[in-house]
Amino acid sequence: RMDNDNDTLDVLLLTTFCLVALETLELIENQEITALKEHIKEQQRLCRSLPAEKTRPTWTGFCNRVSDRHFRRQFRMTHNAFTNMCTILCRAVGEEIFRPERTLTSTRNSASLEGRGGLIPGEVKAAISLRLLAGGSYLDLMPLFDVSVSRIYGIFDEFLEWVLKAFQFPLTNYINGENWASLAAIAEPFSYSSNGSFSGIIGAIDGLAVRIRSPRLSEVSDPGNYYCRKGFFALNVQAICDRSKKFLWCYTSNKGS
Repeated sequence: RMDNDNDTLDVLLLTTFCLVALETLELIENQEITALKEHIKEQQRLCRSLPAEKTRPTWTGFCNRVSDRHFRRQFRMTHNAFTNMCTILCRAVGEEIFRPERTLTSTRNSASLEGRGGLIPGEVKAAISLRLLAGGSYLDLMPLFDVSVSRIYGIFDEFLEWVLKAFQFPLTNYINGENWASLAAIAEPFSYSSNGSFSGIIGAIDGLAVRIRSPRLSEVSDPGNYYCRKGFFALNVQAICDRSKKFLWCYTSNKGS
């Protein structure tokens, strides 16, 4: 009987030991799984914190993929006119500021050669700005040229500074300086194309209301006068062009009303 009791006790001890061992192994396994999950989460967090890889296209590559007809519809000018505009802008602000693509393709500063970051050529900046002026959205431009929202609007401001520096509106100088020969040269195409009906015309004028936010009292003394008849706050932009649609004068600071 004592032998049977001893055998029973041994079996109970062995069973208890096995259960404890199994629970210990399960606990260790759970701890290892938890540690592995935490490691995976940390690696995922580190990967998300890395800058996204950029595959910004070159301007030359972009032009090769776009037909001349589509280019004109997209940027409201021919490819040759765009190239001429970029040449004028580059000459006005300098290559070190405009940075034409030909000066970047052989350097590691080129955004199209770098995995991320890098300098954006002036042609791409001009294309982004013209597309915005033509009614495009930053939502389309972000994937097209692989640039961020904040960068797009910074580029637009930079482009406007280039334009103001490169292009002059001569009509005011012609009138103030009584340059009758230049004014006659402007009027002649209007007269010729209308068989003399529009003789002596020195420009065609038009305007539009550019929507703005409500000005603050700290910015202007009469914010209400910027509210236009179309039901929003605006600047009344006016411009004059010649028979070839070349701008001769522009004013952007009139109140919307």
